[in-house]
Amino acid sequence: MSEAESETPESAGASSVGSGSKSNDPAWVQALLKVDGYIGLGEQALLVVFLVSLIAVGSYQAIGRNFLNLSPAWSFDALRYLVFFIAIFGAALSAHTKQVIRMDVLTRVLSPRGRAYARLTTGVFTIAVSLFLAYAFWHFRSTALASETKYEFIPISTVALAMPIGMVLISFHILVQMIVMATTLARGEVPVEEEQAVH
Repeated sequence: MSEAESETPESAGASSVGSGSKSNDPAWVQALLKVDGYIGLGEQALLVVFLVSLIAVGSYQAIGRNFLNLSPAWSFDALRYLVFFIAIFGAALSAHTKQVIRMDVLTRVLSPRGRAYARLTTGVFTIAVSLFLAYAFWHFRSTALASETKYEFIPISTVALAMPIGMVLISFHILVQMIVMATTLARGEVPVEEEQAVH
């Protein structure tokens, strides 16, 4: 009998969970994962635009300052804001791809099921902090709106909008991961983390 034929239902189920297959998830969870995937693609596209813009503006500034005796003030603001946008949406994409930095000193001594419950607990905390930051920066944006001037290249209220958007995206990605983990536990299975997700 070949190895493929001798595979038991239990081992098949374990490999399905470990490989990240979502075929056992309810339809609404799969739909949620699809939405999460589309948002992740949007974040990647934004990061490409921001990175290309950063290189273009930086090159223009360097050439203008060194060879053309030009140093437009707007280029300094653009570079500063582009770096900020890359940091915010890069963090959101990291949450989507599970490439966030983790301190696994305690979770490494837990069982796989214990680690899953620990991830759910820390996920709730992360979402709470992210939403608090989103609210704080939304309030800051409202304050910035009152002090804006027409001479700003990019209004500070527009720049500040990136922070609450980024925090909401991070919260959504983590919430989706928590829902997948919770539904897996509810089926009596143990979520198996991907190797690149553990740091």
